[in-house]
Amino acid sequence: MTGEQTRKLIALAAIWIVLLLAPYWMAPLGGYTALATRVLVLGLAAMSVNFLLGFTGVLSFGHAAYFGLGAYGTGLALKFLTMSTCCSALRSRSP
Repeated sequence: MTGEQTRKLIALAAIWIVLLLAPYWMAPLGGYTALATRVLVLGLAAMSVNFLLGFTGVLSFGHAAYFGLGAYGTGLALKFLTMSTCCSALRSRSP
């Protein structure tokens, strides 16, 4: 492994560590953890569309239907079944 590859690997590991520990260091700094979570989830959905259309050329919005169905189920569970966000998210995943 060359020096440049080692530097790239160290930089990638540092980025992953910062992102994985973001909920712990964002809250004391007054960060928007809910906004960051929403950005990451929507970014994941956008990357899946990019993967399907860009690399494979397959036009499919089936994953968007599951994404919307999960969000709808979580919203209904939060409104009618539980008072806790975590409990409603777990409840919406169960059949």
